[in-house]
Amino acid sequence: ITIEVGEKKKINYEILPENASNKNVTITCNNNNLKISNGYIEGTRVGSSTLTLETKDNTGIKTTTNVKIINKREVKFKYDSYNVLKGHYIMITPQTEGEIKTVSSNNKNVKVVLKDKKIKVTGLNIGEAEIKVTLTNGNTAKTTIKISKNSDNKDISFQNRNLMTCLFKL
Repeated sequence: ITIEVGEKKKINYEILPENASNKNVTITCNNNNLKISNGYIEGTRVGSSTLTLETKDNTGIKTTTNVKIINKREVKFKYDSYNVLKGHYIMITPQTEGEIKTVSSNNKNVKVVLKDKKIKVTGLNIGEAEIKVTLTNGNTAKTTIKISKNSDNKDISFQNRNLMTCLFKL
């Protein structure tokens, strides 16, 4: 199990057989890296812990699992803004170790598609758009996309060799 500092997760377990007379358990942790409260664990500091569940029926049956507590996963873009020509697209890879839940745009000047942690941004209308990435833990990052007039250049071109952003004709 991996949990972030400040994140809460419900402890799920099953007592068998289903008709057991006492299904109560005691949940303990071997250190202060986790807080246990009302069937939930919360990461309190980076490290690892051993979580133990023991039956309260005096049989001595117990199980343990290791929990890794990591820093809260963040997401960010390498640049505050990116440029794309109308009718072309760029590929942007947000910097994160977290799982991307959604990618959205604030208007119809661009089309955004998420695939394998990369965002394909296609310029549809001249102007600007804001792209927002949301991780499964709720953290977000935004960047601006500036869409400019297509130069009608039929060749594959590089927007800015220093930024290493490729433009492709659709």
